Amino acid sequence: MKLLTFCRFLLIYLTAALGAFAQIQVSFPVSRAVFQRNIANNASISITGTYTTAITRIEARAEARNGQGTTTAWQTIVTNPQGGLFNGTLTIQGGWYNLSVRLMRDNQEVATQTVERVGVGEVFVVAGQSNAGEIRRDGEAAQDDRVNCVNYRYDPAQFPNDAPAPVFSHLDGPTNIAPRGIGAWCWGRLGDLLAARLNVPVLFFSAAFTGTSVRNWAETSTGNRTISDFLPVFYELGHPYFPLKLTLQNYTHMLGMRAVLWHQGETDNQFETTTAQYVDRLQTVIGQSRTDFGKSIPWVVARASHSDFFRSSPRIIAGQNQVIASSPNVFAGPNTDLIQIPRSRAPLFDVVHFDNAGLREVAAAWDASLTTTFFSSATPISPASAPILSVSCAANNAVTYSVTNYQQVFWESGETGQSITKPVGSTLRAKVKDALGNLHYTPAITIAQAPVIQASGPTRFCQAGSVTLASNGTQDVVWSNGATSKSITVTSSGTYSVSAIDVTGCRYSSNSIA
Repeated sequence: MKLLTFCRFLLIYLTAALGAFAQIQVSFPVSRAVFQRNIANNASISITGTYTTAITRIEARAEARNGQGTTTAWQTIVTNPQGGLFNGTLTIQGGWYNLSVRLMRDNQEVATQTVERVGVGEVFVVAGQSNAGEIRRDGEAAQDDRVNCVNYRYDPAQFPNDAPAPVFSHLDGPTNIAPRGIGAWCWGRLGDLLAARLNVPVLFFSAAFTGTSVRNWAETSTGNRTISDFLPVFYELGHPYFPLKLTLQNYTHMLGMRAVLWHQGETDNQFETTTAQYVDRLQTVIGQSRTDFGKSIPWVVARASHSDFFRSSPRIIAGQNQVIASSPNVFAGPNTDLIQIPRSRAPLFDVVHFDNAGLREVAAAWDASLTTTFFSSATPISPASAPILSVSCAANNAVTYSVTNYQQVFWESGETGQSITKPVGSTLRAKVKDALGNLHYTPAITIAQAPVIQASGPTRFCQAGSVTLASNGTQDVVWSNGATSKSITVTSSGTYSVSAIDVTGCRYSSNSIA
């Protein structure tokens, strides 16, 4: 008997929970997204989504996980919401949170949704050649839950298409680091070190490209094709620079970022790039990245040139030092030519790349170079605002949605333009871009169905008989005979329909019933 009572209670609880969840859907942020904090150790986070019931305001709060952050009180993020959509902001201190959003009708909570593991911390973009992490699926997985990536690899054959909407994950050992990173490399270990030292989550992207010279990067950053230094073949169109541009525009626009971490130079050592050439070419890449993104991105440049065959190159190191010294908003990274010399040792016998013990040293060297002075001097890029959607009513059971703060709009249906009109029952979402091509996403929207009529019995009956017609509409119900109740009792022949207003503010009409 007790078991039966418990099962009934559990069924009622789950039914209520599912019903509440259906009334609110948080589209952004998603789990494990990390937003770049500012110099004051906080970030203003865009929170977007949809709701399906009448409410008077929307509130949000961030609750620190395991004390790793500063819990906020419930704060109103939208007053008098309209149209079934919401877009608000919440300022959160650096930390690791469960983010909850709730619907309020006056002072009554109607529904709540919680997105676990949302962070405010540090976002880094890695670039360079294979020792930046595009060579082997090894390296230590991050141990700290706060170290994250997007487990996705962009195929050069996709050029120039955008990456898909990001799905974030913990930075595990064999995980890809979008858009090109293979495995955790040294970044999982560096993430652990930074998360422990700074007490904030960390997110890595990687645009590393094996075997590339700084010439390859410079040429493709300015729109030219480039040929490999090792073989007389061209790299894929747009590469190696394009994945860096893709990262800036497809990911860090919506999340913000701290800096690009540049680790490259071994190829230039082998093919005798001069100091002046290295300086000019790397400054070209840095400048183009800032032009493409429209922001003065900080860069951190490692001193890297060593292979066992060619040793360390004073001319390459001099070029890297000169870029650091003479370029605005460029900072000194580690000197990795001092690590694992010689490189070749069991079991890999690789004359260029680090083994796992060496990668731990590389991670420690990066951690040491990202000093307190760096974090106070390298002005981070803040997250961009999410797109704002407005709703208007169209004829014939349709709704028009318009994006108001982005110039380019690409609907998942294949249509373009800032406005789209769709019938009830449609599901839609848009990818939006600013004038430079920096990208964000609208909430995923499902337009409510038109009202439905249910009859209590046969709709054919004899004189003096009747049938009750009920509508599932809830607001401002109007029947074709003028009645305004949720149900009517019909005693005479005729054709009946009903209309109602839903949370979009639009009136939808049912099919007729005879």
